[in-house]
Amino acid sequence: MRRLEFESIVDFQLERTWKLFTEVENYPDYIKFCNRAIPEGSFEEGNYWYDWTTILYLPLKIRHKIVKISLQKELLYLIEVPFIIIEQKITFEDLRPQTRVKIELTFNFGNKLLEKVFGPLLFRRNTEMIEDLMNSYKRVKSNEAS
Repeated sequence: MRRLEFESIVDFQLERTWKLFTEVENYPDYIKFCNRAIPEGSFEEGNYWYDWTTILYLPLKIRHKIVKISLQKELLYLIEVPFIIIEQKITFEDLRPQTRVKIELTFNFGNKLLEKVFGPLLFRRNTEMIEDLMNSYKRVKSNEAS
């Protein structure tokens, strides 16, 4: 298993930051490679949401199971793509007037060959996507101030 970790201070109060991360239908506005995102039912534990992404260059529909929601503290998703299981954990810390956001991705490729073939690409593209996400939220803040 391999892990990627990211941490950033977002220039929004916790309530606004939480809303940005839980309104998945708005993800295409903020997340690079995400073309469309829709929840299946309400946003609650045990339900799913889907995104259509080009993170592997070809359009893929990705299913995210909502494993855990701790209001304004933590989100945990299980993402199953062919041959790979990804656990995504997002934690929030209230720093008034800002919020610290930590994103952890744990990749389980099942075997070393798949990790060697797909690992570098997935790590590079996920790093690019999450770094762009954090910068997108900074752009949203400056656009709201205009």
